[in-house]
Amino acid sequence: MDLDSDDDDGGRPSGSAAAARRPTSNPYPLEGKYVDEDDRDYLDNLPEIERENILAARQEEIQKFKDSMALDAMFRAANDDADDDDAPSRKRRKHTSVTTEASRAMAELKNRRKAKDERVQRRNIKAARRERRARSSSIVSEGEASSEEGEISNRDSWRQASPSRPRPAGDDRRQDRSPDLDSRPANAQELNAARLSRYELVDMMYKDQFESVITGAYVRVMAGDTNENGQPKYRIQRINGLESGHSHGRYSIEYKGSKVSDDRALICQYGKLVRLFRIADVSNGDIDEDEFVRFSRTSQADDVKLPRRSELKRKHEQITALRDRPMTEEEVNRQVEARKKANPGAHRQKIQLQITSLMGSKNLALRRNDLKEAEFISQQIEELGGDPATGQLLGVDDNMTEHEKRIQRINQNNLRKTRENMAKAHDALLAKKKAEDAIVRAKAAAAAQTAEQSNTVAPAPPPISGVRKGETPQQYVARTVDLDLGDF
Repeated sequence: MDLDSDDDDGGRPSGSAAAARRPTSNPYPLEGKYVDEDDRDYLDNLPEIERENILAARQEEIQKFKDSMALDAMFRAANDDADDDDAPSRKRRKHTSVTTEASRAMAELKNRRKAKDERVQRRNIKAARRERRARSSSIVSEGEASSEEGEISNRDSWRQASPSRPRPAGDDRRQDRSPDLDSRPANAQELNAARLSRYELVDMMYKDQFESVITGAYVRVMAGDTNENGQPKYRIQRINGLESGHSHGRYSIEYKGSKVSDDRALICQYGKLVRLFRIADVSNGDIDEDEFVRFSRTSQADDVKLPRRSELKRKHEQITALRDRPMTEEEVNRQVEARKKANPGAHRQKIQLQITSLMGSKNLALRRNDLKEAEFISQQIEELGGDPATGQLLGVDDNMTEHEKRIQRINQNNLRKTRENMAKAHDALLAKKKAEDAIVRAKAAAAAQTAEQSNTVAPAPPPISGVRKGETPQQYVARTVDLDLGDF
């Protein structure tokens, strides 16, 4: 019996030895899922799918711990029941009881593990579907006008870490266990966060560090063909630099309903292919899933490394900082000078129109005999580079094109006609004022005469029967009154 007992114990570890290797306390005492507060904060900062996988694995570990504790309790109960019997019967009952209870417990453990695995798998599938729906809901349709005319919407929503609880000074445990961004590949939304739109390029093109910030960013450029629905296809291009050799010439860029001209080009890479694209060719729309998949496959086929999540996040922060920073005075002057250089004829035309308007104001001031105002307007004309006497723009280059000369002649004719019309309007205004003054004087004289007549006594009117036709009352009195001069 002793030999049998020794062989049995040697072939299988005893209950006390197995219990010694099992954990004696719950490995996750906080809420049944976390080790401590730091562990909970660490998991809260992880992506949803990764966090759910870790929690599922911990739940399975806790279940194993509970099963182990149940097995230990069954072993102890079986040993306690066998103490009342003799050794041979105890051995037989021990082997029979333990084997039956252990088999039943193992069967229940397997069933629970299987159910747990199925739940974890279903949870992962649901999380993947939620993430896919979230990405698809943020995609803007290429056929809609808002994808080209509107600004970006979802790409500035980079996932922020949940606010953590305050930690004592010098506590670097969170830093030691910070999640590694590059542990998994980037998705379409993260690549879209490092994308530049056409409007953003125009907003930043005259700012300092423009070339260094856009290098490494991504843009959507039209591929030149269409999909099965007849809509244009787009390709995701990586910007490798800025080309200022004027190879494209000066071209117009659509910017919020207006036109902006530039002569620089973007050096873009798609797989191993490197090409030059104008800023006007860049799209304002977001990156969709099909474009991201094609970009990834092309990069893998050409043995080009895909962008890492840390690189995309760093580039997104650089773009946001430069885009939101106000322009300095030097950058504004640079923008103004560039636009003057791009279209000198339009600039001269604008100044000439201002001088024409000031000349009209000056002429009106001279007609009013307001010499002080006229002198002030003359100074403004001189500051604009014009002649206060003639209203012509001084310092104009003789090397003007035919179109510019024609515009200048039209402006001169308009200036002359404006002066003539202003003179006619002034003369008409003076004549009207004289006529109004004459009418006022005539009305005043008539009123005075009426008042004078009302103060004199009028003779009594003669009877109607004695007045002859066409005879005035005075004539009637002279005819009917007889005077006897002998009385005098």
